[in-house]
Amino acid sequence: MYYTFRLFIFILILVSCNTSSHRKTDWEDQNLHGQVKSVIVTQYKVYDSIKNDDGTPYMDQERLSVSSFNNKGFLTEFTDSISNKQKSRSVYSYLKDNVVEIVSYRVGRRTSKNTLKYNDKGEVIDEEMLVYVLVNEKDSSYIKERSYKLVNKYDKRGNKIRKEELSSEVEGLVKGFTEFKYDEKGDIIEIVSDYEEYEMKRNFKSNNKRDVLSLKLYDLEDNLMSEYLITNYVYDKNHNWISRKIEVRDKNNNYKETQIEKRIISYYK
Repeated sequence: MYYTFRLFIFILILVSCNTSSHRKTDWEDQNLHGQVKSVIVTQYKVYDSIKNDDGTPYMDQERLSVSSFNNKGFLTEFTDSISNKQKSRSVYSYLKDNVVEIVSYRVGRRTSKNTLKYNDKGEVIDEEMLVYVLVNEKDSSYIKERSYKLVNKYDKRGNKIRKEELSSEVEGLVKGFTEFKYDEKGDIIEIVSDYEEYEMKRNFKSNNKRDVLSLKLYDLEDNLMSEYLITNYVYDKNHNWISRKIEVRDKNNNYKETQIEKRIISYYK
């Protein structure tokens, strides 16, 4: 659960504030410019009390993620590793009739399959999640744990405003939901989630390049849980960020830690 939550926050900060609108390319959704082939993100924790020989603070690698894209701008694979050990992997397959299938793995074992069907507007009109559980660790056999539907709702501008998880046992029962709010530019400024696993509200602020400047996490009673302040952006010649600093603060605005994220971006020629 802790790993899942950290990955969840990591991805939220990683992508731009425009990630839940109607279907575009993943380049656009992730605010990537140019013909991006892959993005390698390395996250470090900064220890100000420990110095390197040159006097700079010591940095310890916490995680590494790799996103791979096809030449049309869509994700083909995403992996996430901690301490050089792969923890999760998602593989994207693009089928006929605007259907996308995403198969996810955890420590090498398949955990879920998400199937999405899009209409000509790029809106999800059908989404189903199939979750697997490991039954026999010796032969890696699985049983189907549950299958459930997800319903996506959009506004007139094509922005996704609500995602609902429907019960597989009781017809029409909403087990959980996520709601999205946007500014006038179509960038996300607030996400509210009410699920068993996640009950929180997230507020975003971004710069004029549509990169995240701050992320505040609240519980559903509007009590601040933590805050992430993102500064010191450095960009490459294609205007994609390649380095940034993240300062983490607790609910009382006390400093917790500093992280540095660096990206290596490769492009199609």
